[in-house]
Amino acid sequence: MPNGNPNCQAAPGEWSWGMYTPGFGNSGTGPTAPAVATIPASFMDIVNYVDANYRTIKKREGRAVCGLSMGGGHTFAISLAYPTTFDYYGLFSAGLHLGKDFRNQPFSEQIKNDPDFAQQSARLFGSKPKLYWMGMGKTDFLYQSTVDLRNYWDSKGYKYEYVETDGGHIWRNWRIYLTMFAQKIFK
Repeated sequence: MPNGNPNCQAAPGEWSWGMYTPGFGNSGTGPTAPAVATIPASFMDIVNYVDANYRTIKKREGRAVCGLSMGGGHTFAISLAYPTTFDYYGLFSAGLHLGKDFRNQPFSEQIKNDPDFAQQSARLFGSKPKLYWMGMGKTDFLYQSTVDLRNYWDSKGYKYEYVETDGGHIWRNWRIYLTMFAQKIFK
């Protein structure tokens, strides 16, 4: 479970750039890390660290990645960036976006305007992951972006599993999604 805000740590204290209080984006009191510090760009460092320090199966079929909210968005980006590294992907109320250049556009427009998205999706699903799983609450404020993604992937015939629950962007849903996802992986 890496810190999804690589420009600040998750608790107040000292880090390599001095003392700070945590915040989202640039709202903390400390300095921010370089712009290149993104989860997708640095995620293989995490995988390599885990493989070097823990007993793991260092193959695709022994790897899963999942996340909730922003972590679901990171999982989505990781799935596009590393389509053959993991066999199981879980997105729980995912905050979907395709990069900072598109951040103010609806996700359906981001899909249309990103020149790489179609190719990345084709490569991902062409690699045949064992499970691509998404869960979303009917009243979640991120609901529409998941609808947009599903509409695009359905139009291409890509296989994924989707679960829709009552409620919004809440812990109850994420507990349900993790329970469901965890029972499906490594079978």
